[in-house]
Amino acid sequence: MFPDWVISGGDIQWTAKATRSGFLLVYASKAVVKHPARSLKALLKKQHRVGRGLTYVYVSNGKSLLRIIASAFISFLPPRWSSIKKIIYQRGTEEMRKKMLSIWCVSYLCNLSKALGILISVLNFLRKRDQKRW
Repeated sequence: MFPDWVISGGDIQWTAKATRSGFLLVYASKAVVKHPARSLKALLKKQHRVGRGLTYVYVSNGKSLLRIIASAFISFLPPRWSSIKKIIYQRGTEEMRKKMLSIWCVSYLCNLSKALGILISVLNFLRKRDQKRW
């Protein structure tokens, strides 16, 4: 079950737990997804929300704010082309292979949006913490 207190990112926690337990994430061509594809704008908004939610997940799991900030700044680096290519060739389709540059660009934009969400929520977290001190 996803934790009900998480703003966003419960699926990330669940996935991390599953992969740590030895499960592999793979593309399933016969899987049926009943969720319409998001537009780029909607996808970026979601990633921003996920970033905001991740901060609270990280803090609740004992990750220091400095490490959270560092991980957000690392997300400003573009994804490695070889990493995207490897994932697509291992788990993707021929159609995905033809659209690799577009997938790389969207991946980078999503990373940037998530990183901004993390940084904004860290600032909010620090502001709330400072207000409690007064």
